Amino acid sequence: MGKERSRSSDMVNISVQIPAETAEILEKISKIEERPKSYYVRKGLELFLMTRLEDFLTSAHS
Repeated sequence: MGKERSRSSDMVNISVQIPAETAEILEKISKIEERPKSYYVRKGLELFLMTRLEDFLTSAHS
């Protein structure tokens, strides 16, 4: 059998500062949906970066 890699080995830690209001919203949603705050930060960053990349690629071909 092939050796499975743990998901955490593919992760990199970063530190960011966010506005207090954003942190409060993040905390509320995290508690309501019972997910870690890092889940929402990761998903939000992924969505933002993919959108920016698509915008860049679209404008580069115009």
